Amino acid sequence: MLYKVFRPIAGVALRWYYRSVSVAGRSKVPLTGPVFFAVNHPNALVDALVVATVMPRRVGFTAKSTIFANPVLSAFLHAVGVVPLKRAADLVNAAAEKAAAEGNNHNGATSDIAGATKAATGSVSDTRSLNVAGPANNRLQSDIAPLRPGAPAIDPARNAQSFRAVGAAMANGKAIVVFPEGISHDAPHLAPLRTGLARMALLAQGSMGVHGIQIIPVGLLFERKEEPRSRVLVQIGEPIEVDSFATSTHSVETLTALIGERLMAVTLNFETPEDAARIEAISETMAALLEPVTTLDSGGPPLSSVLAMSRRAERVRWRLAGDASTEFRQAVAEFEARLETFRTRLRAEHIAVADLLIDVGATPGARFAVRETLLAAVLTPIAWWGRVTHFIPLRIARWLAVRNSHNRDEPAMNTIVIGLGLVLASYSVQTAIVWALVGAKWSILFFATLIPSASNDLRYGDRVERRTQRMRTYLRFRAQPALREELLAEADWLRQRAGAIETMLH
Repeated sequence: MLYKVFRPIAGVALRWYYRSVSVAGRSKVPLTGPVFFAVNHPNALVDALVVATVMPRRVGFTAKSTIFANPVLSAFLHAVGVVPLKRAADLVNAAAEKAAAEGNNHNGATSDIAGATKAATGSVSDTRSLNVAGPANNRLQSDIAPLRPGAPAIDPARNAQSFRAVGAAMANGKAIVVFPEGISHDAPHLAPLRTGLARMALLAQGSMGVHGIQIIPVGLLFERKEEPRSRVLVQIGEPIEVDSFATSTHSVETLTALIGERLMAVTLNFETPEDAARIEAISETMAALLEPVTTLDSGGPPLSSVLAMSRRAERVRWRLAGDASTEFRQAVAEFEARLETFRTRLRAEHIAVADLLIDVGATPGARFAVRETLLAAVLTPIAWWGRVTHFIPLRIARWLAVRNSHNRDEPAMNTIVIGLGLVLASYSVQTAIVWALVGAKWSILFFATLIPSASNDLRYGDRVERRTQRMRTYLRFRAQPALREELLAEADWLRQRAGAIETMLH
């Protein structure tokens, strides 16, 4: 029951924070039968909210056991189907904190804690966490490795009960979400994968006799994860049939590696943040040039197109890192230089790439003006009602969220969590005031307008922003046709050179 209530609330919260959450490959998700969703983890709690709201079936989750310490939160997590998992690193940290609290600063105890930390971070031989994703590293790491004598013991069977609970869920045909990286992070590539997902799947298939289990990779791509009104793409990849694997240690490693490969196929992975920023900038511009979008509320080219363009750009980067010819290197260098000049000029002129191809004729301009005027007459009052009733709680939530955020994983999560509490509280207060002033009937009508008006305010606000930008560009091109011709000519050169570079790759 709680899941059914919480899911639509989470969906509204996400739509208020992000401009859009789109899904590619939804047809690959079976509506029945045992499924693990293997999901990358770039944005803390928001990742779980996104997956829960876009999947066409109910999902359960696994999460680190430390977040169950609060009894109220623990009860809520259990109610919505979250299974706690004890991570070795958390146990090591707990042991270290206990030793510090007891004032045990002897050299032996310090060595023990250091040894435990070394074991948990994967510097010894037991292969319980497999790096199949980090571009620069293919080493094996450990999450429950044997510790040196005297070190705090980490029980390899510490998750046996949780694993059995997950296996029982598989036997009942449930779907469980697992973040195999184990942590939310801001790296431009996947973190080393833990082997827990593979072990849970093989335990359910082997020891518990559950057949037909699928592991479905799910890639979460955030345009700018910390920024409100940016976009999210959920990319669903090719399923893995667990029945094809035997229950052996080698299969755990092999299955983990395969999960990593499938996750790589639905995510973007770069060596450095600088590489990520450069390729994403190129990809966004080229996607807009190759697939121009004319709608005002799109926010740019589809993220699926940006993702595809990023993969093409990444192939070019790998060729440059290998045996590329001098001609190829020169062609790429010239292309990147002119693209950056093009982007700089567009920014200076306040022109969006998507607006280069707008029709500057008088008739299209008149149709545009009439349409937007009529829409404004209808939607502006509704948007303003949403603004008046939500301005204070949403602004306070955003202020508190930013103030209490220390990395890019936190602003969205904090804003959604704090905002949810403040908005619900403001609804209660406002509805109570209306009830006291004009009675129950009007208070119910007032309450029914709150969520639709706020959603309209945000969506229409996006449209107004794009409408203003396009009107400015239209008037600028009408007044300076030569400017438009210059920009279009440069765009044509970039498209042709991009095609030539891709031809040189083959």
